[in-house]
Amino acid sequence: MIPSGTTYRLAEGPDFAVCHKLFKSQGHERDARYAFPTVVADRDGDIVGFYSTNDAQEYITAGPLEVDKSLDNPLIVAIRLVDAYDNVMRSVGINSYLFSVDKDNEQWKDIMERATGLESYAEDETRYWYRKEL
Repeated sequence: MIPSGTTYRLAEGPDFAVCHKLFKSQGHERDARYAFPTVVADRDGDIVGFYSTNDAQEYITAGPLEVDKSLDNPLIVAIRLVDAYDNVMRSVGINSYLFSVDKDNEQWKDIMERATGLESYAEDETRYWYRKEL
């Protein structure tokens, strides 16, 4: 697919079902909760990625971040989703948030740490935890 353009925007009602479907299609067995803000990457009318907020905790936690792995360059879409998410968070007065990386995804951990300069501040049995200042 050669995209004519990718738009990064806030998710609307019907988008959440598409996000759930994309998340499952990328091999995730568990589902995730999606809350405000959820930013989607809309390529020619198809949602090819999203970055959401998990409201299951008592603090602001970003995630999941999911991009269709069949894209030619999913990393670019991921980077732009994070930028769009950060812009929304700034616009509503949020100055930091938490996010995590699965321990079974060392490749993503390495890419993310090199790209952001962040180091994990904590870890549990399954995840590395980060705090991003905006």
